[in-house]
Amino acid sequence: MRSRPRGAFVLRDLMYSDGALGMKAKKHSVETLLGKPAVAPCARHTSPIGWMQLFCAVLFVASSLQAAEQPKPGKVTLAVPGNGGTLVGWPVIVELTLTNNGTEPIDWWCLGPGLYPTAEHFTVQIRSGGNNEWHDVRPTNGQYIQGSFGAKRQLKPGESIAIPLAIPLPLSAQKDGGVTFRILPRFWHTDTPAEGFRQIVDDPGETDRLRAKVIMAALAQKPPFLQHLAMKYADDVVIDALLKLVTVDNAKIVSATATVLARQNSLPERAGNDFAVAVRRWLPRSPQPEWGGLREYVAEAALKTQSEAARGAVLEVLQNASELRCKLIAIDALRLSPGDHDWLRRARLSINAAQRASPMDVELSRFAELATKWLDNRLRQPNPKPPSMTSLKVG
Repeated sequence: MRSRPRGAFVLRDLMYSDGALGMKAKKHSVETLLGKPAVAPCARHTSPIGWMQLFCAVLFVASSLQAAEQPKPGKVTLAVPGNGGTLVGWPVIVELTLTNNGTEPIDWWCLGPGLYPTAEHFTVQIRSGGNNEWHDVRPTNGQYIQGSFGAKRQLKPGESIAIPLAIPLPLSAQKDGGVTFRILPRFWHTDTPAEGFRQIVDDPGETDRLRAKVIMAALAQKPPFLQHLAMKYADDVVIDALLKLVTVDNAKIVSATATVLARQNSLPERAGNDFAVAVRRWLPRSPQPEWGGLREYVAEAALKTQSEAARGAVLEVLQNASELRCKLIAIDALRLSPGDHDWLRRARLSINAAQRASPMDVELSRFAELATKWLDNRLRQPNPKPPSMTSLKVG
């Protein structure tokens, strides 16, 4: 999956669509790729910028409404593999088979990166130890639940599709040594939930093999579910491996690595020096198409370390960069960065200084004012927390 460069304060999402809405195979792989993105028409008498802004806004609203629609009710069966094991420190990873047993097709709105339904289409409950009470948990699978483009997917009567799910486990369940789970559809009807039991095992060899798969998926940016595991569930060993890769002078590797690291809640402070080098190396460079969101993700990930070295590098680039886009990337990263009130005030002062240094730059002034308002709102909070790094939500 390739990430596109994202503009500060513009809806930052990935736009996917697929022309082949019908599914021919009886069993669909969870690793099927998406097709070509939809193409927007042009307006004859409207300025390109104004038309595209209006067009994207209309498409986003329409797509959001479609994504919010409930799928058509239908009768389905759910199945998961029988009893097995799950690795300590990781979520329960399940391949759920959804079969349409009704007489009419069932459908769901798909925004990618896979073709299967989002985890939001299912409810999951777990219980462990001697506790007979079920507890709700939120499954995930990395499918986008918000975006500008999508396609309605359909499962005809008799067809099945495999859906990967990650079921997070609370620490108490991991200590119990095993967990029972059950899965129900939110919108379709089934007579019986899919149930399973997983023994929680401490197997260093299997854990290392899973880590290797997750790291490779992070670098290749596919398959999407394993990349999702890297983004949401990576352990310290996976994070350390990816941090080492930030130091290489290879745009594709750094872009893929930073994409995952920017999604982490926090990164170790000791990585700040390496990120400082990466910020100075990549942010001032003229981007290439294959870079995707390299510069944005490097800046965001660097500030996740909350280290003085990384923060200083981003502030330095903001003050010294000659390219407007580079300055906007730094401003966007700063307004989202984690930190206490002192750091947020410092970020605000740096943004204002950059604005004063280029008073005739209308776009820079506009973005700086928006960032300042954003930081002012955060400063009003007693314990300012960084907001979501992107408006692209996954389920």
